[in-house]
Amino acid sequence: MAKILPSSKKTVTQEVVPAKPTHKRGKQAKKHLPSRFDGKAFGVTNQGFDPNAIEVTKVLQQAGYEAYIVGGAVRDLLLGIKPKDFDVATSATPEQVRDLFRRARLIGRRFQIVHVYFGRDVIEVTTFRGQSDDAVVLANHRKTHLKNVAGDAVQDEGGRLLRDNVWGTLEEDANRRDFTINAFYYDPSNEQLIDLHDGISDLKTKSLRLIGDPVVRYTEDPVRMLRAVRLMAKTACKIEKGCLESIPQLAPQLAQVSTARLFDESLKLLLSGHALEGVDHLAKLGLLPYLLPILQENPKKSIAFELYKKSFITHILQATDQRLQADLSVSPGFLLAGLLWPSLCEKNLYWLKQGEAPLSALQIAIQDVISEQQHHLPIPARLLGTMREIWLLQPRLEKRTVKTVHRVVESPRYRAAYDFLWIRADVSRALNHDNIDPINPSLPEWWDDFANGDDQKRMDLIDSLKNSGQMVSAPKKRRRRRPKPMQQNDASGSSESGANLGNCAQTIQDACVCFAQHPAIDIEEQSSFYISEPLFALGPAYINNVIKVNTELTPHQLLKFCQQIETQFGRERPYINAPRTLDIDIILYDDLRVNDIDLCIPHPRMTERAFVLLPLLEIAPCVVLPSGLKVSDCLPGVATQNIRKETAD
Repeated sequence: MAKILPSSKKTVTQEVVPAKPTHKRGKQAKKHLPSRFDGKAFGVTNQGFDPNAIEVTKVLQQAGYEAYIVGGAVRDLLLGIKPKDFDVATSATPEQVRDLFRRARLIGRRFQIVHVYFGRDVIEVTTFRGQSDDAVVLANHRKTHLKNVAGDAVQDEGGRLLRDNVWGTLEEDANRRDFTINAFYYDPSNEQLIDLHDGISDLKTKSLRLIGDPVVRYTEDPVRMLRAVRLMAKTACKIEKGCLESIPQLAPQLAQVSTARLFDESLKLLLSGHALEGVDHLAKLGLLPYLLPILQENPKKSIAFELYKKSFITHILQATDQRLQADLSVSPGFLLAGLLWPSLCEKNLYWLKQGEAPLSALQIAIQDVISEQQHHLPIPARLLGTMREIWLLQPRLEKRTVKTVHRVVESPRYRAAYDFLWIRADVSRALNHDNIDPINPSLPEWWDDFANGDDQKRMDLIDSLKNSGQMVSAPKKRRRRRPKPMQQNDASGSSESGANLGNCAQTIQDACVCFAQHPAIDIEEQSSFYISEPLFALGPAYINNVIKVNTELTPHQLLKFCQQIETQFGRERPYINAPRTLDIDIILYDDLRVNDIDLCIPHPRMTERAFVLLPLLEIAPCVVLPSGLKVSDCLPGVATQNIRKETAD
């Protein structure tokens, strides 16, 4: 898309009143005649916008309201960039907007907006923000009921806006926007472009200016500092001196912002196509400690580690930027897995030196890294699952056995783990001997050939590895029949006990992935999900299932591994029968009986629990318990328990 930015000496097609001063916003914003230009002269036409955004403005205008496509989408078109997100600003209140659309929902308290849904696409609609001369000030972060401050702007004592739902005019709304290059409005009905703060001139001169006093505007909403970094990286605009110098001194105010907003804004920066430059800005301006402190340079760490970290992060960010600039998709989980990988390697080496087995060391290291990051900027569960799978597949990609190579390429996360291996190999080649994560540089090529080869090609590759001595032999089988333990997993659906893990069904699925990725465990059967009410406590319902595994681990080794998975997923035991994020019990281990202080097999209460018996009956209807009873013989005793089967999505 060509960039079209002609001279600003365009004919004004409509004269309007000057913008109002930004009262109580620090220095008064520059006064300009809000100007309407022919959008076509700047390469901005309806063809560049999402039809759904145009439809939203059309519906609002036909109902008698003003409505425009605003902000970043208009800016990107002016810069010759294809927009991805589309926002609409209107004179209609949120309630009026919601009433006009069949699929619309009010969102937010701090800044009330409306999401209008078109299938999976969402158009964000905001009401013109006005200027409140008398903002309500809440001392000492005092909370108040929403009704008591409805229609008010609410600040804390430091000037940070806690709530801002004061409606205004187009001109007032423009004064409330953050940067001049974000204060564009586009009217699809006549393809006119409205520029109230001379943002077109700033785009021409590559200038990034805040509207108002930087200290006041950053204090009102500290996230604007992150937005400034993203715009500097994405648009190559040079930020004004005052806007830049205020950031380091106000950086600590990011600690007051909700982690959800910080994560969203950080992800926008990382997925902007200019993440490498953006992260560099974050470090130089002192913002990194509040987002990803694990990426900071640490003089206490070894030179080798810091060198590896810098090289790996540079590679992962460059790879991400290149994919986005080529208009290819990027998995946020893959990117975050890469950013935290150097610290994971360091912690993994530490636990190996402490005598932990390789897989155990990796599991503990994963929990350590995630816990450390969640303390600063929590990562959603939907991404944590992807990150864990990518990490746990790495040793399986390195340790190739006849038995596992076929299962690895069939893994849902194989492609992501394979791409991750490529980056590790590139870094290993670049660093040569100064590398804390040395791997065979030819590994990615071998997996590429294996994954894309036919059966004969795969057999040839395996034979070649065997002959060269590089194929790791599978563990020697014992003569006795390997035990087949049954394990019961259950995850609480309570947001109070597991809000950081999100969907409890996904938690169980992720836990099953951990079992499948253990080199000494094979999953043979997995039951459906069953939803049951707590038996001995109050609280939300549980989701349960049973898996049948074939393993070489002893019962206590298996117990330890189960506990590691529980810990990895945030399991806590504050009191008996407390809600839990994940609970894994070994209910049977072949015909073995164990009665130790930390482990009882069979599970002593399994015959009293419908959420164990029903899924067990589903996958092993013929199993006979050590007591001599069949599973079906025990069902009458649990007939009154409230449980239902649900198919996993």
